[in-house]
Amino acid sequence: MEKQKEQTIHVIETIERSMMAQSAKSRLRHRRKRSPFINFNHLILVNQQVWYEMVVFLRNK
Repeated sequence: MEKQKEQTIHVIETIERSMMAQSAKSRLRHRRKRSPFINFNHLILVNQQVWYEMVVFLRNK
């Protein structure tokens, strides 16, 4: 049980890291466009939704 909890935490941390990397990348990519913030905020919302679903999924396992 404890081991699975550790694995879950590790997965979540990995997801968080990759999300942060993604949002940093997209910020750079959108910098030349007129309204970077809309895209960036949209990205955060989408990622939060995905992350939340992932956490719920892992918790129910």
